[in-house]
Amino acid sequence: MSIFLEYCGIIATSFVVKRFTVQKVNARKFSKAEFGSRLRECRRNARYTQVDLASVVNRNRQKIIDFENGKSEPSVSIAELLSRTLGVSYDYLIFGDSDKQATTILQEHKSLVDLLERSVSGAVLKATEQSCKQIVQILVAEGVLS
Repeated sequence: MSIFLEYCGIIATSFVVKRFTVQKVNARKFSKAEFGSRLRECRRNARYTQVDLASVVNRNRQKIIDFENGKSEPSVSIAELLSRTLGVSYDYLIFGDSDKQATTILQEHKSLVDLLERSVSGAVLKATEQSCKQIVQILVAEGVLS
C-alpha cells in the first residue's frame, strides 16, 4: 500500500473527529458563562483547585479564572483536555449535553465511523485502496481536505 494511502487513513481518523466536533460547536450555541459555571462545578466535584487544574492543562491560574467567569473560552484541544481531566464528556462541558445527546451525534455519522473503524486498527492502516478513496471523498465533501 502506498505511503499516501497510509498517511490518508491515519490523518483521516484525527481530522474527521475534530471536524465533526467543530461542526457541532458551530451548529450549537456556546455560552462562555454557562461553560464557566459547568467548569467550576466539575472542577470542584473532581476536587481540583484552580491552581491544580491550571497545572494539568499547562495554563496559569488566571486562565482558569477567566474560563470560569465567562471571560475567555478554551480552544478545542484545551476543552478536550479539561473534560478528560475532570471525567466528564466534552459535549457536557462545552454545551451541557447529556451522554444521550452525544451518542445521537455519533450515530448521525455512524457510516463514517464504521468505515474508519474498518479501515484503521490502532495507528496502522489496514485498509483497501477503495476504502481509502472513500475516506478521501468524505473528507473532501466535509471540507477537511481540498
